[in-house]
Amino acid sequence: MYSEEISVSVIIPTYKDWSRLYLCLKALSNQSLNDTFEILVVNNAPNDITPKDLIIPENCSILSESRPGSYAARNKALSIAKGNIIAFTDSDCIPDKDWLKNGVDALKSNNVSRIGGAVEVFAGESPNIAEVYDLIFAFPQQGYVEDMGWAVTANLFVTRELVQNIGEFNTNLKSGGDYEWGIRALEENYSIIYSNDTLVKHPARDSVKELLKKAKRVRIGIEDKNYDEGRLDKCPKFFRQLYVMFRPRYYELETIKNKVDELGLDRKYIKKILWLRNLVLGYGDYHAFKRRRELNKR
Repeated sequence: MYSEEISVSVIIPTYKDWSRLYLCLKALSNQSLNDTFEILVVNNAPNDITPKDLIIPENCSILSESRPGSYAARNKALSIAKGNIIAFTDSDCIPDKDWLKNGVDALKSNNVSRIGGAVEVFAGESPNIAEVYDLIFAFPQQGYVEDMGWAVTANLFVTRELVQNIGEFNTNLKSGGDYEWGIRALEENYSIIYSNDTLVKHPARDSVKELLKKAKRVRIGIEDKNYDEGRLDKCPKFFRQLYVMFRPRYYELETIKNKVDELGLDRKYIKKILWLRNLVLGYGDYHAFKRRRELNKR
């Protein structure tokens, strides 16, 4: 499956995120991987010109993609990537110094086609309520890999063979495209394992506004995927919608308790996080129902 000399293409979509991209590129400049690798950054806001003071490594190319969406940006990079291994991450991620080495080693030693690496969410010494929420719920990568057979593109390694056979990301989707692409690979029997040593770090979202923005994007993405696959359900009745949006989610109480204790926070955070969980998911559900109505009218 692998050549003697392994080359890797790192693909990073970015959208008006130059300051965090700088940290990502800095971390990639300090990788312990001995093999040559290329970095393909795809600017998904071409009118937002690359800052002149951005330090760009010699092995990095800045591409542009005018079609909106990170999946269109990733496809642009895939079309010219030279590596026989493709490593995906995002501009707001900070790869560990052994990220590439460990990802490549995991692919080779386990003879698999995909590696879903760990995404460690971090915050400051005194995290606010939004950051605590994100520390608990953001990027449950191990569960995605081991229970469902896919991985988020914040930290994903795949073989060139898989890309050639599975094809591009679905650009009709603005969210959930990594799930759809991963399930396609799963259905074609491309193996995947989780690697805790293949690590990137991601800052916790620090405002409720950002949490709500993500919830809206993710839930709309699910409805778009359902529509794209021809299995869009009609919206439930009004009172059923209210129940779905605001039902208590006590089944996550133990998870919240454990994380609050792990972070050394006061137990008062438990009720606050549970309340915020209902708000965030309810907000996402509301926009999902709204999107479903729009799609059903087409």
